[in-house]
Amino acid sequence: AARRDHRHGMPTIGAAGAITRAGGNTTEATTTSTTAADVLSVASLSIATTSPMTLLVAMRKTTGAAAAACLGLKLNTTVTGEATLGGAVEVFQFDTENTARGGSVHFWLGPRITDYNLVNSGSGFAPGTGGVVSVLTNPTITAAQPIATVTDVVIRGIVESASITQGIDELHIETHATS
Repeated sequence: AARRDHRHGMPTIGAAGAITRAGGNTTEATTTSTTAADVLSVASLSIATTSPMTLLVAMRKTTGAAAAACLGLKLNTTVTGEATLGGAVEVFQFDTENTARGGSVHFWLGPRITDYNLVNSGSGFAPGTGGVVSVLTNPTITAAQPIATVTDVVIRGIVESASITQGIDELHIETHATS
């Protein structure tokens, strides 16, 4: 962080930042699957259980049917928030209008430690072109986050009709300093 040296009026650089890029995938992947499927992933990570993390991902849906598109989240091999449609509060969902939509999702996930790893931990927000029905405020939870080093982050997807395409892109994973 920059700080001002009042003796000389020149900024100086402080210690390194508390956020580190752990990995990412910047190649778009698409799906027309009407059942939840792995769509975009980042492997070979090493995120300690005590380390909070942030996930950023872009999502879009095409026109072609009055149908929703939804995201889900998998950490390692555990689906923590499934990509589901209809009735549940999804991890992230665009509306059912026959309109192209686009946006990004920002997830915050806390440390994954015994007795503190709440089943529905995490929060997020989703700016976009409108039509966002829900986002990780109270998602459908499939399982608690694994109490283990995170080695894989997978974004899952589902569409309500195979006549639309869901695109997922620009997955960035950051960790936060623990001291």
